[in-house]
Amino acid sequence: MNFLLFQLQRLLMLPVRLVTSPMEILSAFSDGSPRSEALFKGLPAIVIATAGTLAVLMVSLGGQESLVDYYTAELQKTDNQRKILQADLQRSVISKNALATNGDKASLRKLKEEDPRSQEIAELNEQAGIYLNKLIKLQPQQREHKYRLANIAQESGDVRRYYEMLKQVAPLNAPGHPPAHLRLAVLFESAPTNSTIQRIANLDTALTHIEHCLTNDLNNLEALKIKARLLSLKGSKVEARETFEKVFAADPKYFLPLIQLQETEADRKTTLLAATSSFSQQLSSTEARKDSARWVSAWEGYFGSMVRLGQFAELEQRLLSEIDQYKSNTENLARLPFLRKNLADMYVWQSMREVGNPLATELLTFSEQDQLRMLDFYAKAYSYNENESTVLQSISRLGFSTFESVSEKAKQIYDPRSQRNLPSEVLNQLGQQALLDRDYKNAQRYYEQARSLSPNSPVVLNNLAYAYLKGEDEGNTSQNELLRKRKSNAERAHDLVSQAMRMLPPSQQNSRNMSRYRHTLGTALMQLKNYAAAVAELEKALAIRPDNVQLLESLIVCYDNFNLDSSPYRNKLQKVLADQN
Repeated sequence: MNFLLFQLQRLLMLPVRLVTSPMEILSAFSDGSPRSEALFKGLPAIVIATAGTLAVLMVSLGGQESLVDYYTAELQKTDNQRKILQADLQRSVISKNALATNGDKASLRKLKEEDPRSQEIAELNEQAGIYLNKLIKLQPQQREHKYRLANIAQESGDVRRYYEMLKQVAPLNAPGHPPAHLRLAVLFESAPTNSTIQRIANLDTALTHIEHCLTNDLNNLEALKIKARLLSLKGSKVEARETFEKVFAADPKYFLPLIQLQETEADRKTTLLAATSSFSQQLSSTEARKDSARWVSAWEGYFGSMVRLGQFAELEQRLLSEIDQYKSNTENLARLPFLRKNLADMYVWQSMREVGNPLATELLTFSEQDQLRMLDFYAKAYSYNENESTVLQSISRLGFSTFESVSEKAKQIYDPRSQRNLPSEVLNQLGQQALLDRDYKNAQRYYEQARSLSPNSPVVLNNLAYAYLKGEDEGNTSQNELLRKRKSNAERAHDLVSQAMRMLPPSQQNSRNMSRYRHTLGTALMQLKNYAAAVAELEKALAIRPDNVQLLESLIVCYDNFNLDSSPYRNKLQKVLADQN
């Protein structure tokens, strides 16, 4: 053992001895002893083996570095091509969509899908995925490779793989890859839940991921924005407001969530004035004038802040000035529809703010003068955008005014009954008026036409269901035939309103709209003689609208049919009617 240790020590000292005393080392090998002769004879083999090992190692390392460099370079080329295509596609689609008269998210998605650049981007994503898999094998410790591969999985629709790969590079118990933490926070924030406890747990998990992200990047604007939103959802309004103030200072487009959290009118006005000033400067900049996407973004911010400030005269003047300017500018003539739509929207906002909303309030509550004033605003809006659904609905509604001066003037501007290809919103309005007039056949007809244009509209589905519940055949129909017809209509209404309830998002499950839909469903169940199920729906509806006379009357009928005590509802109904009187 001592001999081996001695030889190992001597071998380790060779590099030093080679530098300090070559002659001494040589003499050590030639001292004539058997051990020295053995070592001397074995030394060439050791040197060759060591050199060979080092050579193989260096070649291997050099080869790996070469592969990494190669795949990285190819990936960079692919990325550059994809970024150019994505930027071109985004600018083109946003500009076309925003400048269109009826721009919306659905048309934005359709424009993207139909553009040939989308297919090229998908092919480049597939190619990038190949290079990333190669790099992950060579550099498994690099989190960025897995994160980028996760994004490609998400773009291709593989949500499960996307989620699993994000968890690998951004664990919950420690800071990992900041962008991956950001993505996971968004996933947990929007994840559907079945209980409040689970919802709070998801928000806490999302906040943990955001904190991990901010650990490595304190000024990450996107992370701060999400953190503020999460805090607001949890009810931590003070912390949420402080965080949103940091976000707003960096980008004024986040003025809306900030003013929603501010407690005083003075603070809200200060924020709106600061946002307006910033957007106004952006609109005047050369960059926004040249880039339609930036110009649209600046206009949206300016419009939103000015409307909330109520500065309609100044906003109107600027819009009219821009319209006149672009009329004579053939280069950016496509911006005219966007400006005209904004001007029409401004008149709608001004009418609702200064007079009222004819679609949300009974016309009887407005005086003749107020209705004429509203009509003046909607007439201006119609002159700049004849396809705006809110404008068309409002003018149609005013056309049914009890004041002849209002109804006649409205019909001169826009009379839906003399128009073809009516939008579903106007058809829905005509159906509502037919219901008020007890013209149930026409109500069903209008709603059916509206449904054919908007088959997934909860409002239309519910209104159609209600029209079937109210409608009856007249004439010489026999009693048996009438009963059969009523049952058929009730079954049809049940299916329609059930579909409408499924269409509502989870955030509206306890809304007034859901209460109305439950009322319709309860009425359908009553007509089908299923009083137990009807009571369940009607009581849920009553919890949201506790003073609704029709709900109370329906519950009294259900309880009486069960021979149960309906006195609590009768007492409540008497109190409601007394309060109303």
